[in-house]
Amino acid sequence: MDFSSTQRSGVSAMKVDLILTHVVSGRTAATTVNLVDDLILGRADVEEYLGLEEPTISKAHVRLHRIVYEQDKSSISPMLYVKSLSRNLTTLVKRSSGSSTRNIKLHRESTPNLIEHGDILALSPTVHMQITFPNFTTPVLVLNALQRREAEAFDDHYLITKSALGHGGYGAVYMAYEKKSNRQVACKIVDLHHVSRMACEEAIDESNRTYKPMHFSEAAQWSAIKTRWQKRLMKKLDQGYAELAILKDLSHPNIVGAESAFMSEHTIYIFQEMITGGDLWSYLDTYGRPGLQDADATVIIKQLIEAVHYLHSHEIVHRDIKPENILINAWEPGGRVVLTDFGLAKRTITDQHTGLTRTHRQRMHTAVGTAGYAAPEVQLDNNGDLVETGYTCAVDLWSVGAITVLLFTSQSVQELFPVEELHEIDLACLDDADSDDPVAGITMDNDGHYPFMATCSQRTAIPTTSQKHFSGEADPPNVVGTLVCNLSDLSNAQHDIWGRIASAPKDFIKRLLVLNECKRMTARQALEHRWLAQPYYKDILEKVYQKAITGWRPRGHAQVERISAGDIKLAPMDDDSILLKMVRDTKSSYFK
Repeated sequence: MDFSSTQRSGVSAMKVDLILTHVVSGRTAATTVNLVDDLILGRADVEEYLGLEEPTISKAHVRLHRIVYEQDKSSISPMLYVKSLSRNLTTLVKRSSGSSTRNIKLHRESTPNLIEHGDILALSPTVHMQITFPNFTTPVLVLNALQRREAEAFDDHYLITKSALGHGGYGAVYMAYEKKSNRQVACKIVDLHHVSRMACEEAIDESNRTYKPMHFSEAAQWSAIKTRWQKRLMKKLDQGYAELAILKDLSHPNIVGAESAFMSEHTIYIFQEMITGGDLWSYLDTYGRPGLQDADATVIIKQLIEAVHYLHSHEIVHRDIKPENILINAWEPGGRVVLTDFGLAKRTITDQHTGLTRTHRQRMHTAVGTAGYAAPEVQLDNNGDLVETGYTCAVDLWSVGAITVLLFTSQSVQELFPVEELHEIDLACLDDADSDDPVAGITMDNDGHYPFMATCSQRTAIPTTSQKHFSGEADPPNVVGTLVCNLSDLSNAQHDIWGRIASAPKDFIKRLLVLNECKRMTARQALEHRWLAQPYYKDILEKVYQKAITGWRPRGHAQVERISAGDIKLAPMDDDSILLKMVRDTKSSYFK
């Protein structure tokens, strides 16, 4: 049997070396696998490569599954997971996690486990298979000296490995072990000194754009930039603490939650369930070219909306829903969808005594989110600050609409829809919440198209002559990063992409990609939309959903434990040495 799988066009392969050994006779056999599709190993493979029969090895014994992230989207190395398919015991022998060997018993009911370079699969008591990666490079130390000292506080409970699962602006995620159960979990590590460096860079950049060298003394410039740094750092630290405060209370099958957390003045450690199916990008790489089928997209969006509805009902807005933050806990369609990364999430407040509608809830004024998935009301001015109108939890629904477009087409909103000049579309009534238009809530153009706004990643300024049609002002502010897209292709039955897609999901998209947030569907309305609630398959969809979340158990409130490594380093807010060094090293003529 040839281990190598046929490479599909446009799909990245993962090179893996397998060394089979019969521990009694000493026979060995080695082969290199170019993994694209899943690889199932069993009795016939052992007989072919080792020339012996091993009755305790099943016909289909283990399944290897690779996840390769697009290199231009992620710095994460390819990942290899193993799943037991046999009733007979398989043991995963870990030699790369810490100084001692760790044996993990794999059963048919076990969740998949991440394989590291040098791990051994004991397929039976006498047949072992070592797995190595030809392109493997030794990872750098995950924890610095301070963090290693902090980790002693939870050393009896968890072991953090060098295997990176993800990187973000505020931290990195690594595979870890819960020692009591030998279970693999994910650990998000937020280095608050790294956050301080981010605040330093932003403060210096802002000062470079603000001050002229001849206007202020060096002391005045230092005082101003230090104040900016402290203000930005405090805001970032508050956001990091807010993520922890939000995660510890969440319990929903479609939302990642914190199992436990530890916090010092220097670092935040959040231990979470490890999701083994990859993110939405890797899922689309396998199943979504040129786009998902309606049934598959329905199951994913149903679960994503369930997550958003849960958050909004608990007065939480995610603010950064994008493919990287949507994980799937299965290797085939129909798996559980999990919304993760709450680094930008925020609690909102509703006045329970006034009975105000959702559009009157506390508005947020922080420019966050990711271009392509951020709602149009999250706009920046020329200084990079959010325009004063702010936004509500409706931003999450826009993101769901953009994700729906991606699922059906494998393209983003900006890539797919034609861009119009702003002055070609009459937007004079776009703020009219009483519009009779049931779809967009804004004035249609002369051809009856429903225009909407999308965030431009290039942040190209719209000319003032066009901008006045948007704002209704004679001399409006020059809003950066906004352009107009046209949804008319959704109604074109001859369109190469949209012509093959049913009307219900296209109507769902139209009701989410709406400029006027007051007219955008809420999460509850989205769940009740005819695409997800058709009478003849609503019960079927609910059964599929219940199957997807089988095995998930409600979580209690996670405990957050304060830890300390002693007074061996100043806390980020008290340590301006990083700022001082960066100011001295900057090439700007303002700070010499």
